[in-house]
Amino acid sequence: MDNVSAVRAARRILESVTPLNKNCGNICGAKCCQSSDAGDGMLLFPGEETLYPKKSKMFSISKIKEPFFSFYITCDGTCDRALRPLACRFFPLIPFAEEKNGKIISGIRLDRRAWPICPLNPSGITGLSRSFVDSAKEATSVLLSSEENLRYIINLTNLINTYQNFSEAGNSL
Repeated sequence: MDNVSAVRAARRILESVTPLNKNCGNICGAKCCQSSDAGDGMLLFPGEETLYPKKSKMFSISKIKEPFFSFYITCDGTCDRALRPLACRFFPLIPFAEEKNGKIISGIRLDRRAWPICPLNPSGITGLSRSFVDSAKEATSVLLSSEENLRYIINLTNLINTYQNFSEAGNSL
């Protein structure tokens, strides 16, 4: 499957499920949708930028090169739910993939970067809606069917592991 088809399919899988069986944004005041002067936003999966209009009042898309080439999307904190990027649909989960001993180990896990803002993280994956978790696993499998998305997820996993290692090193001073 090509990367854009995989992204479209993964977005469909995650379109109508949420981390809880109710609007979890009511618990935290929709912190994951709040933007700041720092330009908070989400990384887009390969080809996902093509699903957004070139000019939009709702979204702003930028190219970034670090930590790896991707597109980054920001919004004003309110968007049509059907237009949410994949990263928002997965939140507070994230797909992961790592190469170990010549094999790809993959799945989903809580996104380490979400801990400061998401009150659901302390409950772990078991505290999330089973249908949401199952849909996230299915969407991850679909994404991994594309070589470009597989490489992207491996790079994203490495980035998040770096954050985690940095955080753990900071706790050992």
